[in-house]
Amino acid sequence: MTNRRYGKNTSGTAIEYAPRTFRENGTVTAPRIDDDEAYHSRGWFTIVDVKPEHDPKTKMLSLAGWIEDTTLMTLTAQYDVIDRPTPSIV
Repeated sequence: MTNRRYGKNTSGTAIEYAPRTFRENGTVTAPRIDDDEAYHSRGWFTIVDVKPEHDPKTKMLSLAGWIEDTTLMTLTAQYDVIDRPTPSIV
């Protein structure tokens, strides 16, 4: 089971989500799902995924990557807004 509020950028657009429990020193710890301190201290970043506004009839989003901020411990999604392909009539 994973906690999708926290993660690590594994490469480009791929995210590894944080586990819900941690085994440390022979004990299992299950922090609250929104416990920033518990996850950040274990090296997990808060995921910030705010999609830009766009007209879904003519545009679509493409995940370009993630910006890692080690001071704020955030991973922020970066999107490209691209033209939606026009359907070809055959």
